[in-house]
Amino acid sequence: MSDLMTYKEAAQYIAVPLGTLYSLVCRKRIPHVRLGKRFVRFKREHLDKWIDTGVVRQSGEYAGLGHAPVGGHADATTTAPSR
Repeated sequence: MSDLMTYKEAAQYIAVPLGTLYSLVCRKRIPHVRLGKRFVRFKREHLDKWIDTGVVRQSGEYAGLGHAPVGGHADATTTAPSR
C-alpha cells in the first residue's frame, strides 16, 4: 500500500465523514499534501501525529468528572447561581 492515502482512505482511517475531511482540508486544520492544484493526499504518519496532538489528558482533582468547577479553576470559591 502506498504511503499516501486518498480522501476516501483517510476519512475511513480517522473515522470521519468524507465531507468533514474536505472541510478540515479547506480550513487547513489537518495535515495534507497537495499534488498540484486539485490533488490532495494524506500521509498516515502525519494523521497519526495530528490525532496524538489532539488527545486531551485528564489530571488533577477533577479528572473523570468531565468538567471543571464553576470559574474553571480547582481553587474557585464561587458557586453556580440557583434556578
